[in-house]
Amino acid sequence: FNFQINLNNPINEQSFQINDTEFQIISESELGDLDKKKIPNTFKYTFENIVAREKTYGFLTLSPIIKEGNTFKKLVSFSYS
Repeated sequence: FNFQINLNNPINEQSFQINDTEFQIISESELGDLDKKKIPNTFKYTFENIVAREKTYGFLTLSPIIKEGNTFKKLVSFSYS
């Protein structure tokens, strides 16, 4: 999942944090044709600053579905700072 954030100025990519993650259990049938072997066991994300046409953006990439044991969970909310 990719998310673009409009920024006035670049931010320190190393200090970017995702907080207050909330996951909800989902069934295997809700995964559709996703390859279950590629679903990570932990929540992962990356953040980078991008400048395009003299505008600054933050680009957030994250894995919205994780596997805990034999259970799949989807990310339903989060905050960032």
